[in-house]
Amino acid sequence: KTSGVAPVGLSDGSLNGFGNIELGLTYNFLKKNGFVFSGKVNSALPTASFEEATGLRTGNAALAIEPSLLAGYGHSKFFASAEIGYGYRTNKYSSQSLINAQIGKLFGKKQKFIAIFNTVNRVSSKNGSYQDTNNKYTGFFLNNLSYVVIGLKFGYKITPNLMVWTNIRSTSPGGVPQNIGEPSEPLPAYSISISYNR
Repeated sequence: KTSGVAPVGLSDGSLNGFGNIELGLTYNFLKKNGFVFSGKVNSALPTASFEEATGLRTGNAALAIEPSLLAGYGHSKFFASAEIGYGYRTNKYSSQSLINAQIGKLFGKKQKFIAIFNTVNRVSSKNGSYQDTNNKYTGFFLNNLSYVVIGLKFGYKITPNLMVWTNIRSTSPGGVPQNIGEPSEPLPAYSISISYNR
C-alpha cells in the first residue's frame, strides 16, 4: 500500500493479488539412521501482479528455477537441516546463491505438531539489469538484492502424508535488503501452505 506524497507522479493506492507461486520437488539420495541427503528443485512462477499507476507489485516479474542440495539429521527429540543452492531467474533478474538452515521439533503424543526455526540467506550475483518504470522509486522487488530472513514455521499433520503449514518471517533489523536502504525495523510476512509426502 502507498499513501502520502508519491514520487514522480505515482498515485496513492493498494494492490492485492498472488505473489510468485512456488512449486518444488525433492528426491532423497540417502536416508539412513536419521541422516538424509537430498536434491531439490524449486520454481517460482511469474504470477505476481503489477500496477504501474501506483508502482505497487506483489512479486518479481520473473520465472525462477533453483536447484539445491540438502543434508539433515533427525531423531525423536529434534531435527535439523542445511541447504545450499543457486537460483536462476528470467527477465534479466539477477541470479542468487542461497544458504538455508533450520532446526525443529515434533510435539504431542502422536507428534502431529511441528515447530521449526529457520533462516534464509540469499546473496546476489549482481548480474541483473531488470527495472520497471517505478521500482527505483518505490523500492519494491528490486534487482540484485542480498538479504537474511529469520522465521518460524508451524505445521500440523492432517494425515500421515498431508500437512498444513503457517510461516512467519522477518528480515533482520537494520540491514538487508542491501540496495533499498537501511530499514530500522524488521519487515514481517506471513504465509500458509500445504505439503504432501509419498
